[in-house]
Amino acid sequence: DIHIPRRFNLAGALIARRLDAGDGDRLAYRDPDRDWTFGETAAGAARVAHALAALGVRRDERVLIALPDSAGFVAAFLGTLLAGAVAVPCNTFLGPADYRYFLDESRAVAAITTSAIREALATALEAAPTLRAVLVTDADDDAGLTRAWRRWVDAAPADLAPADTHRDAAAFWLWT
Repeated sequence: DIHIPRRFNLAGALIARRLDAGDGDRLAYRDPDRDWTFGETAAGAARVAHALAALGVRRDERVLIALPDSAGFVAAFLGTLLAGAVAVPCNTFLGPADYRYFLDESRAVAAITTSAIREALATALEAAPTLRAVLVTDADDDAGLTRAWRRWVDAAPADLAPADTHRDAAAFWLWT
């Protein structure tokens, strides 16, 4: 029988399980650029959570994630959950109309993507009434809604206690 505590943060539980087991230095994810340990993955998630909080993302608000399979995606997904927000992962090969649909339906207040994917998202992002910020992993500078990952995420602290979320709260939305 599985017992999930009333106050429960999925990302916090996943991260703590590996770190508490002493797996901080073990391989967690193999990225095309390099390997990532569980400790590095936890630090990346904490940095994303800090960045989202600094951008004004609050608990239960949605964050659209349009990133390729990468350590950045893992950090963005877990960091969104760690912050108590709701991750909305999207396929990176969608067209502008599809992205517009996901932004409108989810009422995302932030998005996380790359500069190449941001181009496909551009018209949808400009028309999204609830969107306040777009974290771009390879942006050089902040401009308009765009926020540069290295300024907001890479510079953030590498530790963070999980947001106090309820076991019945949404962790992520997924369209099939």
